[in-house]
Amino acid sequence: MSAPSFASPKAIARFRLLQPHLEQDIPLARIAAECGIAERILRRWLAAWRTDGIGGLERARRSDAGVARRFAPEIEALVRSLATRRPRPTAAAIHRKVQAEAKARGLAVPSYSVAAGIVRGVEPVRIAPS
Repeated sequence: MSAPSFASPKAIARFRLLQPHLEQDIPLARIAAECGIAERILRRWLAAWRTDGIGGLERARRSDAGVARRFAPEIEALVRSLATRRPRPTAAAIHRKVQAEAKARGLAVPSYSVAAGIVRGVEPVRIAPS
């Protein structure tokens, strides 16, 4: 059995690992031990190959690929409004306030890095005068 030429190198490499099992009935446990990959992963690849062929061995795209994974708009607005105050609070202080507000409203809590990124994105001219 040969791998098709239209498959990605990763799918072909996965197929090559499964090939001894498919053609010579070598146990997946032995293949796993020899190549250092968990047997469970090999079983998952085998099931995907049986279901979808070589396409099942391709890396799956995220279902939300291309969509910005952001939090609620009102939480983002709160971060921006806190970042425009004088004296400007630290990103950590803003994150703590936003975290408490998001929990109180039952919304997703943004990570510190996301909140700090929004704070860094606020232009200095938007900060309230002292």
